[in-house]
Amino acid sequence: MKAVKVCALLVICAVQPCSAQQPEKRRPGPFLIWGPVHVIRDEQAAIKNVNGALVEGPRVLVQTIIYSEDGTKQEQTFYRPDGTVRQKRVSLYEPDGRHLEDSEFDGRGELQNRAVYHYDDQQKLIERIAYRADGTVLSRQTYVRQGDQTVSESTMYGPNGAIIHQSTSTSSKQVTAGGRTDKFESLSYGKDRVVRREDVITQTPDGVQMREERSDVAPPRRETFTPAGKGNSERVLYNADGTVRSKERYTREFDSHGNFIKGVMSVAPGDSTDFKPANVSYRTIEYYD
Repeated sequence: MKAVKVCALLVICAVQPCSAQQPEKRRPGPFLIWGPVHVIRDEQAAIKNVNGALVEGPRVLVQTIIYSEDGTKQEQTFYRPDGTVRQKRVSLYEPDGRHLEDSEFDGRGELQNRAVYHYDDQQKLIERIAYRADGTVLSRQTYVRQGDQTVSESTMYGPNGAIIHQSTSTSSKQVTAGGRTDKFESLSYGKDRVVRREDVITQTPDGVQMREERSDVAPPRRETFTPAGKGNSERVLYNADGTVRSKERYTREFDSHGNFIKGVMSVAPGDSTDFKPANVSYRTIEYYD
């Protein structure tokens, strides 16, 4: 659960603009990382109430990321709560940010699978193929763009090459004076049934986001995300009946490059405004300069 919370915090950090100085050159990859970053070390500490006082627990290492000097090679290592390696991923990028390849390793360093990305003449992603360690195809995804709409087809294969699962998804975006709407629809084909899922993200001009998820196999989910300036934000999660389940508030600190280095997540139950700190995320960054 801790790792999930840290990942959620890092993703939120990735989509928020920094309040620091004018951004430097961005590193390739899914997160907003600026400047000549060499090593990132992410840790998290839980905050507990001990005899009426809030006490920060020991820091737990979550992940490390090592960048090559030009940022095109990244080695990401994930850790278990006891400090042992859970998984490792090596990713390759073009200098322009295009994703080229991912290699996944287990905690012992043994290759599990490898994914390769292919692009068209306009440098748009058209295919992703994943291979098992023995070289057999694990999955294949294709992407076809038509205006503001992208259609993706995904197929998973067994070790003998037989198809074991298929799905299709369609993503589209619409921009108006009132904001932007991104819509994702998918159909997953199993042996006995077809599962439909819809995900809609609406963003207003002032940065407020609302996300709604619906599927045939789970209750609807809804959440809102509101920026609060200087890297801070608030997230509200709703129950299926529309009532507020909980609120999360994030306060963050950035270094001189504009990179996130510390964040505190506070939680309030229901529609309450009684926020209490739940955990602290620390990011230690080493630079090439």
